[in-house]
Order: sequence, then structure tokens, then C-alpha cells
Amino acid sequence: MIDPTLPRKKIILFDGIAYHGGSKVATRNIVAQLSELGFTIHVLTRDPASWKGSNAIPHCFAEFRCLASQEDGVAFYLKHLWISLFILALVMRCGRGTSLMGTSGPGVDLSVYFVGYCFSLPIIQFVHGPVSASRTIGRCLTIANLIIYLPSSMDSIKNALKTVIPPSVLKKELSRSAYIIMKNGIAEENWPSPSTSDFTKPHVFWAASLLRWKGISILSGALSRFDQHQVPYTTLCYINPKSTRHEISRLPLHIYRLRRRENPENLDDLRSACNIFVSTANMEPFGLSILEAMAAGLCIVIPNDGAYWDTILVDGESCIKYRPGDSVDLYAKLHFLKKNIAKAKSLANASQAISLQYKAAETYKPVVSGIAHLIKHADVSRRYLHTGRLEKNLRNDRQKAGLQ
Repeated sequence: MIDPTLPRKKIILFDGIAYHGGSKVATRNIVAQLSELGFTIHVLTRDPASWKGSNAIPHCFAEFRCLASQEDGVAFYLKHLWISLFILALVMRCGRGTSLMGTSGPGVDLSVYFVGYCFSLPIIQFVHGPVSASRTIGRCLTIANLIIYLPSSMDSIKNALKTVIPPSVLKKELSRSAYIIMKNGIAEENWPSPSTSDFTKPHVFWAASLLRWKGISILSGALSRFDQHQVPYTTLCYINPKSTRHEISRLPLHIYRLRRRENPENLDDLRSACNIFVSTANMEPFGLSILEAMAAGLCIVIPNDGAYWDTILVDGESCIKYRPGDSVDLYAKLHFLKKNIAKAKSLANASQAISLQYKAAETYKPVVSGIAHLIKHADVSRRYLHTGRLEKNLRNDRQKAGLQ
């Protein structure tokens, strides 16, 4: 429902990630809700396929191959200065009433800050994971008008801020109404299909990228410990990231009863045919794939690593937990579930009930409202964007809306 009291606004969203992941799914859900409020969203992206069928208007940008993977030094700044030209061109095309949005973190979205700061445009920053403790990122966080973050990212945000502001000021900085906690969710139209498994035999499902920290080697190590004819059927859905300096794991090839699917379009069907979901990621900031498996009614197996779902799910009641990074312990837990498949069914039912608390229409409401309020005040008082007056107006309006 379009809000008639809110002038139609334009948001330029920068998407610097070259592959489709959970954070991009979350951003698409937020974009859909902003569109319903009357916002027009233009996306400058390296991966237009990720935005197919969304409420956003995608635009591509070109990169020099020698700069594309640079993450530090002079080349890193040159890369973002180059991208800034594309953002600036979109700003000129969109005209007045334009806001900028970074969807990954200041280190990936630095070009947004170059343009936003120079032209006094509102800057909205999403933080879907930990950020580096660098002075550049610390300065960006103090400039951003709105920072929307996962709770697991707060410690790294504090460390980045400490590089540019004294500890005595840190508490005041974090008390700004510019900080909004984000709770991810699943849109009703994208709610996973329920598992069709009768829970008579185990069928394992794994879905993530091949980035090393996602831990595919832990799963392959666990499966390799089974006798050949005792290996549970396993479906492995993966994304092979391109243009990244992060370490990539090798895909397991010689495991019996293991089928591999790269970025499948029928992921929902593949998941619904399974009954056990295994996460092997190291300190997953949120774990949207875990939530989707919960909603589908799969038994959840996660590391006991202090990550988000480790703090929500209870071992033996709504999931099974294993020692982080330990393929031997993961094998033991999978072997237990194989012998006690009825237990897997009861655990799946428990986590499925919890997933009902994560519907996108509700979980993203504070985020969408915060963005709408920021842009509403920025339009009225644009020259105060980086001063206390907009901060005061935003805080008062958010309190009236019951967001604080």
C-alpha cells in the first residue's frame, strides 16, 4: 500500500557482491517492502541476475579486471573512485530526492560514501556480517545516517569505531537512533515448501557457497567416515563465487550417494525432498539457509559456536549440535540421527514452530519504517544531514512511531 503522505523517493542501492547469497535475499525482501511504500529503487550491481524478478531496476557497472579483486592499498581506493562515477551518473539521472544505500558493509560499499558525503546525500548502510577494524570503515560508520545491522556484527562495529573515536564517546555514538537492529525473515510468497520426507531414512541437505569459511570440507569429512553403503543420501547445493580473494574450498567428488547441484533453480524442490539440514559455516552471522530449512520442516544440525542460531535453538530439543569444525563429531551426530530417525522428526517439528516467528512482513517492519523516516526528514532538512538536527528529528519521529 503506497503511503500518500510520503513523496515518491528514489534510492540508489549499491550491490558489490558478485554472487547470490542470503544477505542479498534479505535485501530483496526489504526492497519489496520499500517499493510498496512508494519508493523507486535503482540497483547498481555486478550481478544483475540476482535482481531478476525483484521490485528494483538493475543497472550494471564495468570494472577493470586488475582492480576488481583489490581489497586494500591504493588500488582499492582507485576501484571505488571508479565505481563512484557510475553511482554519480545514476544520481544525476534520478535527480532530487535521491538517497544512497550500501548493502554489504562500508568496506564493500566505500564508493557510496565518496558520493554521499561529497553531495550531502543520505547514506543508509546495511551490515550483514563482521566489518574490519580500520580507520576508513570507522569513519564511514560515523558518516552514515542509518546503520542497519545484525546483532552478531555489533562487536566488529565497535572495534571499527574505536579506531576513530575515543572510548568515552563510543557509547554516545552507538546510542544514536541511526542504529537499527535487523532481524531477518522469509517473505510469505517465498516460504519454503514443506518436506515431503516420511522420515524413514535420512536424507541430508547442505546449501551454501564454496567459500572456505562455509565449511564444506567438514561435511565431506563426516560423510567419508561412513561405510560406503551406510552413507546417508546427501544433496549438496552450492554457489561457486567468482572474482573474490577469499579462499575457495574444493567440491567433494568421490562420496557415495552424494549429488551436487550448482546454483539450482529448483532449490526449493531439492530441499523439500530432504529431512536433515547440516550447517558447517564458521560463526554464521545469521544463516538464512538454516531458517529456510527450519521453515521447511527439516531436522537442523548446527555447530555449537555461539553464532545466531546456536543462541536460539536448543540441543536435543529443536536441533542437534556438534563441536565446531569437527568432522568426527558431525559424523557421530549424523550416525545418531540415522539410527534414531524418529528423533529427527520431533526436532524438525520443534524448529519449524520457531520459524513462524520469522516472517519478513514483521521482522523487517522496523527497518523499512526507519528508512522511510530518515528519507522523509532528509528531504525537509537536507542541509542538516550530517549534524545533530536531523538526528533529533529522526529520534523524535521514531519514538512517536514506537520504534524505540
